[in-house]
Amino acid sequence: MKGREADYWQKSVSCKPTEEMIETLSLAGFSGIYVDSYGYTDSGQELIFNLSKTLMTDPLKSENGRLYFFNMTLYNNQLKSRLTVEEEFGKKIVSTSFFGEGFYSPEHDQDRYWRWSLNKSSLYLTNPYDHDINIHLETSFFTGYDKPSNIKVESEYFLDNFSADQNGYFYSKDFVLPPGIHPIHITCDAPRVYAPKDSRSMIFRVENFKIGKYLL
Repeated sequence: MKGREADYWQKSVSCKPTEEMIETLSLAGFSGIYVDSYGYTDSGQELIFNLSKTLMTDPLKSENGRLYFFNMTLYNNQLKSRLTVEEEFGKKIVSTSFFGEGFYSPEHDQDRYWRWSLNKSSLYLTNPYDHDINIHLETSFFTGYDKPSNIKVESEYFLDNFSADQNGYFYSKDFVLPPGIHPIHITCDAPRVYAPKDSRSMIFRVENFKIGKYLL
């Protein structure tokens, strides 16, 4: 990934819990993790402890004690051995796909996972293989009001228009995705959600966005 897209992907990975972040990096093809402890309130010790525990290895440490490197070889081999071919396929696509401009950070409760968005936003689906793959995606769109608003979901392969309100609209799509990174652009004409204590410009949200059976 290059430029803006790489920045969005890195941001999406960095906000994940440690174990989920490591799995994502492994499935995306990483063989090691560097940690610069400078800037952490605890000098990165909590993160370093969690990485050591999950990766089952101690890090290499720079002479000045600031940089740490974790080799992911053991973890990568064990992850691959415990995933079925189908699981590895689905998780690899999810690990390299990401939400981009317009979307806010993820939020969740016990059974829901959602992101609020501006009136225009994009997400990026990645096919990391060298051949076309069949994709199934699904999510629910919500606004903050009873009155329905127009939503457009557009990519180079399809264009869908529908209405959604605060009760939600379930959306699903099956299509063929070529190799590479492909944007999906979403626009919505709903009014901004009234939330006096929240400075975000929240227009619509997507809940439980899935690629196949895996949450993105």
